[in-house]
Amino acid sequence: MMHVVCRHSEYRAQSDQSDKKDSCITSFFGNTHSSHYPSSHSQQKAITAAFIQDFVINSNFPISFVESESFHHSMSVTDSQYRPPARSTVTSHLGRMADDLQRHLSEKLAAIQSVNLTLDIWSDRRMRAFLGVTAHYVEHEMNDLSSALLACKRFEGSHTGDRIAAELESVLDLYNIKHKIDYVITDNAANMKKAMTIALYSMENCEEGAASAYDDAAIDNPEIWQDVDDIDQSEILEMVNAHCRKERLSCFDHTLHLVVGDGLKYTKCVSSALAVLQDFEFGPYQFFIP
Repeated sequence: MMHVVCRHSEYRAQSDQSDKKDSCITSFFGNTHSSHYPSSHSQQKAITAAFIQDFVINSNFPISFVESESFHHSMSVTDSQYRPPARSTVTSHLGRMADDLQRHLSEKLAAIQSVNLTLDIWSDRRMRAFLGVTAHYVEHEMNDLSSALLACKRFEGSHTGDRIAAELESVLDLYNIKHKIDYVITDNAANMKKAMTIALYSMENCEEGAASAYDDAAIDNPEIWQDVDDIDQSEILEMVNAHCRKERLSCFDHTLHLVVGDGLKYTKCVSSALAVLQDFEFGPYQFFIP
């Protein structure tokens, strides 16, 4: 019995020495499999920013792609020290980028005197509606026409003129450009026409107080301009120009589409020809007319 106890003690002593040697070797060379960049490391931030910009934004990859095994494997091969971000990290990063972009665009539009809009409601394959508002303006520094997407927001509920007008006004208030709108281009739908009637009327009422001051001071004597300096004159002309537009224009493409569609509908000889061409096959091509 004593012999067995002695042998067990010797075995435990040898095992402890072996574990200490392994620990020393590991600490000397480092554990390469478990070392990762800290979240504040420049390389960690650079790879994450590149993934969000190149894959999520430019290539329209879903945010859930960051959780896929393929992405984790490719990143481990590319840089074994890189730790793929969580889905919530990508979402918060996108939110900060959107806030910075909106702030930059607001500062740019603050220096613009005239802004024109295009407005439309689009539905995806799952029949989810989105309201898109795009601003078009001339940048004085480059003297060039520029466009910027102000909003592409989910539009839930019925597409009434009142609700469209309310959503448009919230976008304009966000960028503080309601008083700078000249023309708004929409399609010819009845709800869009009503929405623009409500929204444009609201814009006019917003400036009634400022406009009345100039209306009351209207004088036919041209010599009055001799006593006005260049700064005051430019402000008066700017106010006058700001109140002579605010008009809805019909989209030319949509109008042309309606004209062609109505023409084909009421032209029987063309309708019968299109019906024949609908199932006509020519070689490897098949013509289909909806």
